[in-house]
Amino acid sequence: MPNKSTRKIQHPLRLTVFTALLTSFFGSTAMSNSDSVTEETDAVVWITESRSSNSVTLEVFARSNPHEAGRYQLNVRKTGTSGSSTSRQSGTIPAQGSTEIVGPLTTSRMSLRPGERLQAEVLALTPDGVEHIDKVDIQF
Repeated sequence: MPNKSTRKIQHPLRLTVFTALLTSFFGSTAMSNSDSVTEETDAVVWITESRSSNSVTLEVFARSNPHEAGRYQLNVRKTGTSGSSTSRQSGTIPAQGSTEIVGPLTTSRMSLRPGERLQAEVLALTPDGVEHIDKVDIQF
């Protein structure tokens, strides 16, 4: 099972309202189409991570909207003694006719050495124009 990194909640009131809206829209039952997916109960989009001795694999999963497709963008920044690099990937969150978990939408594997840091953020834009964010911060 992938390790979860620190997640930052910047606006607790927004999270409470967001959770209430998601529960009313998607229902309270969590659905999963894969035992290997660690799902966030009320999340629309999330990042999972798995580590090996010298690399990290990030995967983006989302809960589909039953009527319309959404969009996502994954931003990954790697920093260390030799500098920094940024990677961006984007795509569509497909409409499934139900609130199924879809993914991985993208997979990103990066090597990491001791002292390096990986910061990833996925931003999802739902058809109704609402933004959803998940972040991970990995220190090797």
